[in-house]
Amino acid sequence: MNCGNPKAVGKPYRPAHDAEGNTFVNQFCGRCKHGAVRDCEIYEVAFWSDIGSWEYPPELIYDTDSLPTCTAFELGETYLERVLGKWEEGKA
Repeated sequence: MNCGNPKAVGKPYRPAHDAEGNTFVNQFCGRCKHGAVRDCEIYEVAFWSDIGSWEYPPELIYDTDSLPTCTAFELGETYLERVLGKWEEGKA
């Protein structure tokens, strides 16, 4: 996912294809404390918006190393940890 282009720093990021998108989702969305992909407004808007449109999320950019990032990302439980936690709560 490294674009290797210093001119990309701070510019909007959008995955070029499904595999790149899946990698991004696994690296960020699936581990974010803000919830799973289905709960993420950033992901939802990015999926349906054009990268140049006013509604495209400003959180999805290339960082200072020219790597894609989500500036809203905060490490939390993984999706699996959330699901297992809910399952364990239901057993009690």
